[in-house]
Amino acid sequence: MSIDGPGILASDLAHDVYNEILDLYDAGTPILEVRNRAAAYEEALFDDLDKEIYLAASAKAYWEIGHLPGALYKQLSRLVESGTSLALWAQSSNEDLARARKTALLKLLRQIAVPRPKPRPRRRYSKVRTKLFSLGNCLQLTAEQKVYRGVVCKILEYRGQCEYAILVMGPNTVLTTESFESGSY
Repeated sequence: MSIDGPGILASDLAHDVYNEILDLYDAGTPILEVRNRAAAYEEALFDDLDKEIYLAASAKAYWEIGHLPGALYKQLSRLVESGTSLALWAQSSNEDLARARKTALLKLLRQIAVPRPKPRPRRRYSKVRTKLFSLGNCLQLTAEQKVYRGVVCKILEYRGQCEYAILVMGPNTVLTTESFESGSY
């Protein structure tokens, strides 16, 4: 797991949990199902540090959408008061980072102690109408004086943006159909 700083969303786990909750909410998933699916992260938590990151990120997300369970708030509050996760922060990096994390957590706890006055509405992301490529398109891309050839094998739409998964071909491929069909990837 990567931790980039003391912020509530400054780790890979926090981003994953937070975005999963908001994406499911935006997709119209009922809150009980959102909670059940987000709870699946708990099975993979390694220690109290992971647990605290998970609880803080999910509490932030649920508070923003106006569905923070009281039990989640209490669980996070107890963990912060116990100091076990903050001791792990100090052990894994340094005392300054642990103090900064504690400050961020106490600020979050003060914020979420009161329901959000205006919960975040569900967001509807527009579909990408004009895509640059289609599945199966053969491409030639030039970057830094090098030529790369590939085939579009998957198109991913996420939050109104497109990403293309391109299978890169070997360097001996030329711009002919036969070369693309028999090329190595």
